[in-house]
Amino acid sequence: MKIVCHRMPGIVLLLCGIAANAYAPAERIMFVEPPLRILTQCEFREIRSGKLTCSQDGWPRDIAVAATTPMWKGKDFSDLRGLTPGDLLDIKLGIDSDSHDVALFIWANLVSLEGVLGRPAGSRWFLVHPLIPFSIGKVSDEPIFAWVDNSTSILGGSGTGAMRQGVPVIVIGERLDARRIRATRIALSTR
Repeated sequence: MKIVCHRMPGIVLLLCGIAANAYAPAERIMFVEPPLRILTQCEFREIRSGKLTCSQDGWPRDIAVAATTPMWKGKDFSDLRGLTPGDLLDIKLGIDSDSHDVALFIWANLVSLEGVLGRPAGSRWFLVHPLIPFSIGKVSDEPIFAWVDNSTSILGGSGTGAMRQGVPVIVIGERLDARRIRATRIALSTR
């Protein structure tokens, strides 16, 4: 296709540029994959005959699972035997050929907590004061207990010796209950 540009001072290049881009070859258009679908805060009920049943906002929901669907619950598992009723699940979903939801990966009781270290509460328990959402640097008076053992990865420091009161921290781990976490990774601020 031939593009004709008229000689008009000041706007010739602009008009030619628009015309040239309007007829760009179709090969420049790239396919973009749809975003991942994630079902969050689903409470586990049971697994029966290849279907995981959970409660989302009080409504039951069935999701297809394979016997080898990978799962994380404090550590990686290659099956779903570690799930117990009441576990809070985050599920990465896919869709099968019949447009039904299929679990691709399951995180059970995953928690990520940003806060400030408090005093140690025993040899393996540390207090973490969580940051208050939508505040600037304010922390909660109600601490969370984080269990730290030899399998916990500590980033930004050398072992539990670097974990001092007042240090900003991010704790990732498994929720044991409303006030306790089994820490799998801890990132200490290096400030």
